[in-house]
Amino acid sequence: MKIYLKFNNEWKLFDSDKEPDFSKLLKERSIVIGESVKIGESVKIGESVKIGNFVEIGVYAKIGDFAKIGNFAKIGNFAKIDDTAEIGDSVEIGDSAEIGDCAKIGDFAKIGNYAKIGNYAKIGDSAGIGDFAEIRNNFIWDFIPECDLSITIMTGVIMQENKGVFYKAVKPDLTCFCEKEKYQYIEGKGDEKELIKDQSIDCGEGWHWTSYERAVAFAGGKKHVIISSEIHREDILSVYNKVRVKKFGPIKIVKLSDK
Repeated sequence: MKIYLKFNNEWKLFDSDKEPDFSKLLKERSIVIGESVKIGESVKIGESVKIGNFVEIGVYAKIGDFAKIGNFAKIGNFAKIDDTAEIGDSVEIGDSAEIGDCAKIGDFAKIGNYAKIGNYAKIGDSAGIGDFAEIRNNFIWDFIPECDLSITIMTGVIMQENKGVFYKAVKPDLTCFCEKEKYQYIEGKGDEKELIKDQSIDCGEGWHWTSYERAVAFAGGKKHVIISSEIHREDILSVYNKVRVKKFGPIKIVKLSDK
């Protein structure tokens, strides 16, 4: 692998395959790299960095001094992990995302592409931060799926009195775009299933709803219809940038005049 290390306070490119004393270079800088780690080309690794086992780091990423990266974490291309930041186990950091100085990202959290997490911010376990999101300095958020604030932060949908209006893009005949799910929505009707809450499941069984903006973005250039439904917090099974639910209320077809 070809990575940049600090040499006299400047970045210098080293090739581990051609550098006979590469392990010595890492030791001199107190850098620890775990087992089965995959590091992309031209990654910059600062001094006293700790990288866990089975970590994947994309090309041109930068890992600051004293940063810690947990086991099974994935760091995207061009991502930037600043000094003394801590990335938990099984965390996913998107492409070109930035994690500020001394920020802490909890286990299993997902940080979207181009997202910016401020200095000293704390993001809790299993949290999901969407693409292009910006979290201010010193912000502390311990993710609780059953909390209205958590749902609002992750989906962009305002929850009031334990319920919110969510949206979905479907085909003009009100069937799902997903090939595996030949589900037929019916205007004016809802549906429900007996399912168990499980925050570890993102795209599992149930129905998936999100904000109006994300629903439109999901449809892209395909012919589509946007439908909406009122969903109660108690029926939400997991929360990411969308919600997976076991029950939704009567659906409505959204018209531009409704927005």
